Amino acid sequence: MEDLDLQKWMQWNKSHVNEPVVMPLQPVTRESVEERFELMRKNYERSYDMEWAFLEDNDIPTDLGDVFGNYVSRGHNPDEPGKFYKGSLSVFWEAGLVRGVWEIGASQYQFGKGFWHKGFLAFDFCYTDLDKTFEGQVIFKAIGPGRFRGFWTDEEAFVPGFEEILMVTE
Repeated sequence: MEDLDLQKWMQWNKSHVNEPVVMPLQPVTRESVEERFELMRKNYERSYDMEWAFLEDNDIPTDLGDVFGNYVSRGHNPDEPGKFYKGSLSVFWEAGLVRGVWEIGASQYQFGKGFWHKGFLAFDFCYTDLDKTFEGQVIFKAIGPGRFRGFWTDEEAFVPGFEEILMVTE
């Protein structure tokens, strides 16, 4: 999506502040990750009439190597109001990219590639459900050592979902 399209979407979004909206998928870059995260956060909060506290922690990992590892995850899928899902996420380096593999519940696997930039961990991901492949994006913000909160959207989501991950220490 070109910048002009994003600007049109943002203007429409501002004029319809009380309505959930479909967020168009577009490439997330190091330059746009903070702005994209804030758009997803505001859309989620407006859709559910709530605010999520994103604590400012001075002990945010700054080295990419500190991000790699295994996490437990808990999230909210906007298709299932009032329900949370649990799973795991493995973050690792492969072929010059940050990679992520999620296991959600007992039967869904998601695969992502992305980047780490200034406290944000962003992935483009895909998964298969009912013999259809979906694509989406998730952007996590570091809120402490080994702890991230973020928002995700896919091509079917009308509002973003929420996910929190916590690194498992062995």
